[in-house]
Amino acid sequence: MFTVSGCKPNRANYTRHHIIPEGSVPQEMNAWITIRPDNKFVFKIPRVEIGQGSLTTISQFLAEELDVSWEDVLPEFYDPGYDLGNKNLYFRSASSPSFSILRLMKPARRAAAQIRSMLVHAAASRWGEAPETISTELGYLMHESTARALPYADLAVDVTKIPVPDPETVELRSPEDWRYIGKSVARTDIASKVDGSAVYGIDLFFAGMKYAAIKQSPVLGGRLKSFDVAAARMHAGVVDVIRINAGPIGTNNSVSAEGNDRDMDDAVAVIADDWWTASTVLKNLDIDWEEGCNAEANSDDISDDFRRILANPGPEMKVRRNEGNVDSTFANAAKIFEATYSVPFTEAAALEPISCTAVFRDEGVEVWAAAQDPDEALQIAARNADVPIERARLHLVFGGGSFGRKATSDYVAQAVQIAKAVKGTPIKLVWTREESFRRSYYAPAVLSKFRAGIDHRGELTAWESLSVSGRTLDQSKRRLSTVLSAVAV
Repeated sequence: MFTVSGCKPNRANYTRHHIIPEGSVPQEMNAWITIRPDNKFVFKIPRVEIGQGSLTTISQFLAEELDVSWEDVLPEFYDPGYDLGNKNLYFRSASSPSFSILRLMKPARRAAAQIRSMLVHAAASRWGEAPETISTELGYLMHESTARALPYADLAVDVTKIPVPDPETVELRSPEDWRYIGKSVARTDIASKVDGSAVYGIDLFFAGMKYAAIKQSPVLGGRLKSFDVAAARMHAGVVDVIRINAGPIGTNNSVSAEGNDRDMDDAVAVIADDWWTASTVLKNLDIDWEEGCNAEANSDDISDDFRRILANPGPEMKVRRNEGNVDSTFANAAKIFEATYSVPFTEAAALEPISCTAVFRDEGVEVWAAAQDPDEALQIAARNADVPIERARLHLVFGGGSFGRKATSDYVAQAVQIAKAVKGTPIKLVWTREESFRRSYYAPAVLSKFRAGIDHRGELTAWESLSVSGRTLDQSKRRLSTVLSAVAV
């Protein structure tokens, strides 16, 4: 905090001149921060906002180290193409699994501290003063002895001529001086969500837009044999009915790439003037599926496998922790308690249905989605449009929840394939609830067994947990992991 004789400075006592020159444009300071001519600050946030508060929290980091007024903060989503083109400037942009704060607090703070340092040096150069005599306060550069002050915006162009300091050496604000970090601030997205102006994926609308509904094999790994194209096209309002081709929906950078469950199955999509027509026609469409090796798979068999492995883990067991002589401690325990718990496959069931809007033109493909892994989603869009990554663009929008589901961008691949079939027409793909529950990427089922031993005083002497979990595609590709944690106290 800038002080004079122990008092908060009165800016009326400082000579300030801030006239926005005609033709002034926002100045990009770095990948995170742009300073507007009106001394407002645009923060590029490399996370999707799906209710977890990323726009606000990461803005707190930036506002803290840049030293600006919270009322002047204007967060917006970053551009995944810019990130990929600059070799991951944002230190991992995937909003999974709850790593936004852990991974981005230090990079965001350092990026803002770099700009604040450069502003100080720019002011020192402008005024002919030593940098150590310049301080900042809420978007202003201050020089106490001469009572001068300048808004950051007046020095934005000057900053572009200042060498960028080493991020490892910039001075970060001390916790005792924090104004925003760890403090309660007004969330940046609440007002728009209350007044209805926030744009979610399901809200998007463009002139001439058409709508699509989709149906995939009811069995994971199934393939499409045939469907009645002519019957679907007979319905009023139907634009087309097309096949969606199976294919990979993961990349080498994927935060959650797990092998074959990152492959999208064949599907049928109906495109119509409105979504109700598309979904109704699709629901009644005669489709023939080849259900494949999972046709007979069922939850009971999977549970039986879990119990078998839990009873006899075998060499595939991964030991996470094993301390002390667990076996002998249990043998000498006065009493042993055991309990087994199970969790079934679970659909995320976010409030907002899965949706994606895409348009394919001669110049490339453009996509709007609340993707949890935007960099990967952009690559998937380019791959399905069969265009170079430079000709693909992804716009992040608000998401009405996700819980991990939108970390898998199958719906992006599908929307792009549909858009490519009706070139030049914006397409909004919306999944039905039935499709979401039937064809989700479920949280793995888990079976866990716990055992604890106590002595004659009732104090814990040994504890053991054994868990088996995984997803199943077919009998030959089951990826089950067994984990042992055991401690002798």
